[in-house]
Amino acid sequence: MTDSDEAFYAEAGREMVERGDYLTPYFGYEPRFQKPILFYWLVVAAYHLAGIDEAAARVGAALAGLASYS
Repeated sequence: MTDSDEAFYAEAGREMVERGDYLTPYFGYEPRFQKPILFYWLVVAAYHLAGIDEAAARVGAALAGLASYS
């Protein structure tokens, strides 16, 4: 992970999968409500489909970028 924000999303998604709590994002095992939950859900979905790794953590951002491209 090259950007600190990218690492925050990746870790928060990993902790959501670890806890089984898909409504409350955590970072460092502390609740994190700075961003809307949709992006965390994209990361978690990618983790479930591809496993927890760097590539899966970036899929959500790639999909959001493609969706906003006009």
